[in-house]
Amino acid sequence: MVIVVRSIFIALLFFLSSITFAEYLENLKIKKVVDGDTVHVFSEGKTLKVRLVEIDAPEMNQPHGGDQKNILKFSYRMDT
Repeated sequence: MVIVVRSIFIALLFFLSSITFAEYLENLKIKKVVDGDTVHVFSEGKTLKVRLVEIDAPEMNQPHGGDQKNILKFSYRMDT
């Protein structure tokens, strides 16, 4: 029984991974750093919201939120 459940789980993971995707964009211009893990970019005439993966930064209303935003701005060489 455990082998059947495990096989179904693995098949489900493969199925879900095949229908999810990330879009690859080139020539982005960063318009705004929202907080420590979110930026707005300009690409092909549109402004897009981009959440940075695997980064857990505090929100602006939390302690050190402004510090994290400034660190991200510095990382992208943006004016503060």
